[in-house]
Amino acid sequence: MSDPVNTQQSLVELMRADSSGSWVRVWLDVGNVEAIAANPALGSSMGSSVNWENIQVTDCCAIALDLAGRVAHRYNL
Repeated sequence: MSDPVNTQQSLVELMRADSSGSWVRVWLDVGNVEAIAANPALGSSMGSSVNWENIQVTDCCAIALDLAGRVAHRYNL
C-alpha cells in the first residue's frame, strides 16, 4: 500500500499538468514547481482518513481539495 497523496504532491502534479496556467502568484509565495517539489515541509500531513476518487489522501489534502471545490463553485470556475 502506498502512502497517501499530500498537498505538496497534488500541487506539483497540478502545476506540471497545467503548464499553460498562470502560477505566478504561487511562485511568488513558495517558488516554482521544482522548489515546491524539493521542499518536504510543504507536504506535511495530519494523518490520513480520507479517500478522494478512490485515492487515499492526507487530511490536509482533503481540506485543500474541499476548499478548491468551494472556490471553483463560488466563482463558476
